[in-house]
Amino acid sequence: LLLFMASGAALAQTAVTDQVDDKKLTDESEWRAGIQYTSDYYYMGRADSAAAPYLSPSIAYYHKSGVSLRSSLSYLTASGEGRVDLFTLSVGYDYFGKKVATGISVAEYIFSEESYAIQAEMSTYLNAYVGYDFSVFMLYADASLGFSEGTDVFTSAEINRTFYAIKNKLRITPAVYINAGSQQYYN
Repeated sequence: LLLFMASGAALAQTAVTDQVDDKKLTDESEWRAGIQYTSDYYYMGRADSAAAPYLSPSIAYYHKSGVSLRSSLSYLTASGEGRVDLFTLSVGYDYFGKKVATGISVAEYIFSEESYAIQAEMSTYLNAYVGYDFSVFMLYADASLGFSEGTDVFTSAEINRTFYAIKNKLRITPAVYINAGSQQYYN
């Protein structure tokens, strides 16, 4: 059940996991672009009764100092909807040691006025995390604040293990997450 209860905080941790794994491969500044399709929008294990499928292109710059800038937009592909429903802009700092990873980031969510995505009431998200590489697995813990009309507090933990194949071109990361937090945004 925990495998299917991924949250925004857990998704943020997954992005951090990707950064940690990538930093093990390179210590250079880089641009990244990507595109992702999500069949429904879940946040902290919740979704609206109507599916919110998104096609989301993204672009990011990761400076070798640890500073990053990321941006994405989410195009709602639901029948009859067809609009940019969400724009996200975030800035952060990450430190990657031999066994320790830590960082902080702030993200701004700009949802369409018509959005029915579960997180649409939240505008700003502040996150801090720490991770430790036990060689057999990575362990992460994080704490976040989500700002809307009220302030939500979220905590989560993740255990994962990354496997590489095809000369480090394919990365497989099975993970288990657990999340807890307030849900004022849901009201």
